Amino acid sequence: MSGWTREFALIHGVFLVASETGPRSLARAGGAIELPAFGGREDAVVRALGGGFVSEAHLCALVAADERTALRHLVTKLHREGWSRVRVSRGGAPAYSVEPYPAAADDNRGAPVPRSAQLSRHAHLRRDGDDLVVESPRARARLRLHDPALVAAITRPVDPPGRDAPPWMTADLVSAGLADHADGADGADGAELSPHEEWFHARSHLGAPTTTTPPPLRRAPMGRPVPLPVPAPVPEWGLSTALNQRRSVREHDDDHPITAAALIALLSHAVGVREEFAVDGVDLARRPYPSGGALHELEFFPVVGRAADLAPGAYRFDPFGPGLEAVAPEGAAQRRVLRAAATAMGAPRPQVLLVCTARVDRIAWRYPDLAYSLVLRHVGAAQQTLYLVATAMGLAPCALGGGDRRAFAELTGTDPLREPAVGEFAIGSRKGATWGC
Repeated sequence: MSGWTREFALIHGVFLVASETGPRSLARAGGAIELPAFGGREDAVVRALGGGFVSEAHLCALVAADERTALRHLVTKLHREGWSRVRVSRGGAPAYSVEPYPAAADDNRGAPVPRSAQLSRHAHLRRDGDDLVVESPRARARLRLHDPALVAAITRPVDPPGRDAPPWMTADLVSAGLADHADGADGADGAELSPHEEWFHARSHLGAPTTTTPPPLRRAPMGRPVPLPVPAPVPEWGLSTALNQRRSVREHDDDHPITAAALIALLSHAVGVREEFAVDGVDLARRPYPSGGALHELEFFPVVGRAADLAPGAYRFDPFGPGLEAVAPEGAAQRRVLRAAATAMGAPRPQVLLVCTARVDRIAWRYPDLAYSLVLRHVGAAQQTLYLVATAMGLAPCALGGGDRRAFAELTGTDPLREPAVGEFAIGSRKGATWGC
């Protein structure tokens, strides 16, 4: 083994279940493993595995000689079925660790190790602190490289490995689902989701909340408030009428551009805050469209190109006022934002482009593993609400599939990583309409 050693430790969330009539077992969400009888020394074995990485030899020293075969089978079973983490070291220096995902499938665990394997096309390598991590949306575990010199060994794993490679690496990569048989199909024929689509799908499942608290629901003002009238009521339309008449309208009546009163009425009725409340010290809200956990991470920025009584530039909608804050004046970035919207619409520049951003930390606090997936769902719900209210108001609404988000970040000063632009919605006056213009 050229000085290579392997140690094991239970994953988080595993606990010992005692029984007065039968054998003890290890349990976690979704399953249990029965423990062999180690002459009353089961507690010592579990404590050792739960206290950090320990070698198989250390565990064998805790039980009688005739119980060591059963112990080795238990250690192997825990590893293959994703109940334990594994750390491989050489000369006392950690080389890599295998970290199972919670409740991962075990299709390949215990499968024969191929003579030659290839890294999955869905795998990717990233830095995490001082380590490098190999992950895949199809994997049952991830590989954490403590020694960066092992990068070359994972790109073309073979069995048996080279003289300087860890002896278990190929088996661990295949078992984890990070490597495939070198002559096997890798799905690159276009008949399945692409790697980045699989990553998005894999990150659309519930994860545990973080221990921090989200930022306040009310954010600090971004500009001076704009004097506006009290939002007028929306005409009384039935839901079925609004749904049936909803259309994407790409042409605006520039002879009679949208008014500030119409814009604030639309935003107030479609995305304004209806109620504030708190649960366990976290401030939440209710708005006309739904939001996971009532966290409401979305913000709305009208970028005005032409309006009857609003200067061109960027504004932020204050959903509590309701009101508008002047964020930035007309300029090159503002024109680039509107020009990109016109390209997406296949029409002249819109009178107003509503750019929707997401305060990621508001939603990722509660849903860290599916934050972006939820954000996009919320954008869709908000845009449908904007459509229905705009239709009832006689305005011209049109949701867009993209825009110049770099220009928007430059225009407003928002951080594209912490508060990215996630949706665009063009709005303006409609030709022949008598309300809202």
